[in-house]
Amino acid sequence: GPGGIGKSELLLHAAHAAVGRGWFPGGVLSIDLQGYASGLAPLSPAAALGRLLHRLGLPLDAIPEHAEDRAAVYREFLRDRSVLVLLDNTRDSAQVHPLLPPPGCAALVSSRHRLPALDDVRRFPLSALSPEDACELFLVAAEPHTETDAEGPATRSHARRIATQCGGHPLALRIAAARVRGETADQLAELATWLDDERKRLVELDDGERTVTASFLAS
Repeated sequence: GPGGIGKSELLLHAAHAAVGRGWFPGGVLSIDLQGYASGLAPLSPAAALGRLLHRLGLPLDAIPEHAEDRAAVYREFLRDRSVLVLLDNTRDSAQVHPLLPPPGCAALVSSRHRLPALDDVRRFPLSALSPEDACELFLVAAEPHTETDAEGPATRSHARRIATQCGGHPLALRIAAARVRGETADQLAELATWLDDERKRLVELDDGERTVTASFLAS
């Protein structure tokens, strides 16, 4: 799915659910491959394997130099351990192949592409939220001033308007919610008015640390 659509969040929720069911007693191993990280180059397979091996407890001076050797040690470490590996923010299939765990383990991979060269996988394309789900996400993230505000018809009306303006895009909704977190219905109405101007909408969807524009530009 596209940037900011909730891929990383889905991976984390899936991992928590799997571990909660006792599916992976060996635990969870996670890495951000920086495929679309602003200002950062994508991790090479060798660099990613080095980080994963270090997280598995291998001292830095014991990690092999070459990617093929690192991959062999990585697979040996995971053999018979039943580990879930999260490979987030993947650029392409070549980045993923050396990081796939051996039989008995599993991997969850997120990317902005379909990664057609990955065989024997189930793909789950993510898209914008429905208007109802988008409204609920905004309200949960915004935490309106009081319970009365959260359930009031005015707050709901403004939230639906903002959800539509954000196109059901989770990152946009969370940024918009951060702008008015803990505020009253009047502040939600003011934000909705600002977002009415399509020429300024992307500028407004910026909470000082996250921007929808940066996510789109990375694509």
